[in-house]
Amino acid sequence: YLLALVGVVLWMWPDQALFSVAAQSTRSMVLVFVLPLVALVILYAPAVSATSIVGEKENNSYDLLFASRLRPWEIVVGKLLAALLVLLIFVAFSFPVFVSGFFLGSVSIQETVRIYAICAVTSRFSGLIGLTVSARSSSSYAALLRTYFFVLLLGIGPWLPYILLSSNSFWIPMVHSFRALSPLSAVSSLLIPGFDPQSTITEIQPAWVLYLGYAGAGSLILFGVVLLDAYKMAGPPVRRTEKVIDDPKELSRRRKRFPFYLIDPDRR
Repeated sequence: YLLALVGVVLWMWPDQALFSVAAQSTRSMVLVFVLPLVALVILYAPAVSATSIVGEKENNSYDLLFASRLRPWEIVVGKLLAALLVLLIFVAFSFPVFVSGFFLGSVSIQETVRIYAICAVTSRFSGLIGLTVSARSSSSYAALLRTYFFVLLLGIGPWLPYILLSSNSFWIPMVHSFRALSPLSAVSSLLIPGFDPQSTITEIQPAWVLYLGYAGAGSLILFGVVLLDAYKMAGPPVRRTEKVIDDPKELSRRRKRFPFYLIDPDRR
């Protein structure tokens, strides 16, 4: 993956090594670099999270998680982090290649922060989509199909109304706000001049600003749904009000009684 990114940078590096009006390929280089990075985020995160819970159900080990000392929210957060950790490592490793655009002046520090913020928010949102579908599916195959259907619908679907209705100035603010649901629109808003339309009717926010709000709100909603399902699965707290026996003398005395000496009292 990193070798492919380096190859793209070397291939599109301008001969004069300077960003100017005559060297528009420098801006294109950043766009060609970022779009595959966002596509990787969109496609990889759901691939892992979509099978994380339903895989436990298929192996009959999902109930064992709730029998452990882990709380439901810890299980949900652990599953989400497991799905995103490798992806975030890939995104972090791509940063040294991305900063090559600084030497050309084709991208600013502010734009870089926004681009990687979009990648981070998108990975969390896509991962939670897969986690939500996984919690409500009965097989890994069905969970993967449903997850990728929703992810592709989110990435491509919001563009269709804009393509069909953007010719009418009355619909531009509405279809632009709807198109901002796609992470590809957010990246294009940052890197393509004139991507965000102008309207004399109302003020139009940049697509990347709208997307960060949509993805943040959607992530909170999906996390709440998965967390609610986990607490329903866990049932009422067990032995939460009983006193924990941690006195060494008491534990030693219990080890000598049947059947306590057959098991480890510290694991009871």
